[in-house]
Amino acid sequence: MDNIALSSFTSNYNAFKNDVKTVRYMYVDNPNLEKYYTFQQWKTFSNKEAQSKVVGYVYNSDTDLHTQNAFMLNNSGTAIAGITTDIDGQTRSAAAPDIGADEFDMDPTTYTDLELVEIVTPTLTSCENGDVVLAIKNNGATPVNALDIKTTINDFAGTPVTVAALIAPTETAQVVVPNCIIGNNTFYSKLHFIISNPNAANDNNFSNDSKTVSNILKLGEFEITVEKDNCGAYKSLSVPKIQTAAVLWSTGAATQKIAITEGGTYSVTFTNTQGCTQTKSITLN
Repeated sequence: MDNIALSSFTSNYNAFKNDVKTVRYMYVDNPNLEKYYTFQQWKTFSNKEAQSKVVGYVYNSDTDLHTQNAFMLNNSGTAIAGITTDIDGQTRSAAAPDIGADEFDMDPTTYTDLELVEIVTPTLTSCENGDVVLAIKNNGATPVNALDIKTTINDFAGTPVTVAALIAPTETAQVVVPNCIIGNNTFYSKLHFIISNPNAANDNNFSNDSKTVSNILKLGEFEITVEKDNCGAYKSLSVPKIQTAAVLWSTGAATQKIAITEGGTYSVTFTNTQGCTQTKSITLN
């Protein structure tokens, strides 16, 4: 829709369902140019939805509009003149009703909330490479023994995988993301993780389920290629290109490929933006 259409209506205090798939918000400010943004940017550009929420689920089902323990919807609505009760006849809060058709009270005994506290590995502060590990906290009332993890690498979103992980209430556990391998000498512009479905049920708080780490490069073994001319004399040495890593030869050259005319021992070092290094030497007779 264009700016004229956007300015002709008001939209706010809504709940938008995100079922852990890719969500894109489009705002068109030019008839020939479509732009996609985050939900926060859409709010800013459209001047709509300032108090609206994106949640993991909006209501129980298409035929059941109850929203038990929907943490982000609780007390997040606005009173509307003439609407004093919900779909069950329950009195709505006059000051801060719940978003949606159901006015509900939080039930701490059935509340479920898994929180993705941090990406333990990989990080931008460690040179080591290994398993991808997430720290996950159970803020709910009952133990969690399984959850789903969805991984997006750069712009490629994977399918959520179910992981067995016993996490008691109030406890934090380190969970390995299965089949997620961070390759050496490969630059990752973005690693994004979303957790969901504790014990195959809804997560009542969708606001703390995701984390992103950007610009990851772990260095590892690499090859030095020797080039000779048709007569067998040494001509050059070269190494693979590693995105964002600096290269420095023992000769002082800072290029992937160097010219050589004689044997000897040559070494080359890659350095990533964290200051981590990987060095290899070669001796030519």
